[in-house]
Amino acid sequence: MDPITHSVSGLALAKVFKVKLTAKKILIFGSLALLPDIDNIVSFGSRTAYLLHHRGFTHSVWGGLLLGILSAFILKNIFNKNLLFSIITSIAIMYIHIYLDYITSYGTQLLAPFSRHRFALSTVYIIDPFYTLTIIILLTLGLLLKSRKTAIIAAAFLILYPAANFGVKTFVKFKVSKLTDDKVIVTTTAFTPIYWKVIIEDKNTYKVKDITTFGQINLDTFTNYTKFDRKNSFYNFNSKFLDTYLWFVDYPVIIQTDGNYDYEIFDLKFMLNENIFDKNKHKAFGLQFKTNGEGEMTDYIFN
Repeated sequence: MDPITHSVSGLALAKVFKVKLTAKKILIFGSLALLPDIDNIVSFGSRTAYLLHHRGFTHSVWGGLLLGILSAFILKNIFNKNLLFSIITSIAIMYIHIYLDYITSYGTQLLAPFSRHRFALSTVYIIDPFYTLTIIILLTLGLLLKSRKTAIIAAAFLILYPAANFGVKTFVKFKVSKLTDDKVIVTTTAFTPIYWKVIIEDKNTYKVKDITTFGQINLDTFTNYTKFDRKNSFYNFNSKFLDTYLWFVDYPVIIQTDGNYDYEIFDLKFMLNENIFDKNKHKAFGLQFKTNGEGEMTDYIFN
């Protein structure tokens, strides 16, 4: 989730715990809510480290607990609060940060370092104006009216909005599943929950389209992509970074490209809504590469 939503969520929780938010406290608690993203420093300058460690240990159940306890001593010393109060407040802020990342399609390694599995609810897009603005409005009202109840409503909305979106996502999956016997994946895209990305998987291909929640669904209008088979690929990717990249992606496809590179691999879940963005397929975390006649990679670029 974006930094603004993280910071505002920390302030909402502070208000719930009866913290009087002065300018100094807004700065401190807003910054505290970003603390799990300290893993960006660890991965700075290394693409492999970024994919492995961003939303890794500091975004796990145990990492959030550790960060919460450590930051509690800082809060206690700054505000002379009871240590137990500081621990509960800090851990709650760490865990709401982790929750906000879990609800996106990027996900988070909740069990790191014991497991590298990425858990993702995929019900809120990584930038959701409705979600963020609603929380900001509720928090602002709470500050202006000096109302803790409004802050409680904001905190409840933080939790319940993704849960409500999960219900909408289940409805969309049910609609599509009635039209095909293949596996159906529903994930977020720009302007979820109005739009959802639907991926239909068979043995060799993915079919994908961004659809509206209550619109008509025509499978003939879906775009076909060739799946990148990690186990039986012709391509010889003998590289730590490339091994990490293939661990990172969930729905990898391969296409031929024009220009300096021959092929591109990208994850369909990171392709933005082509219906909105003038038919241009905006992709994140794409890997373009060249190969020789034996499938060995000779050059690549990661975006």
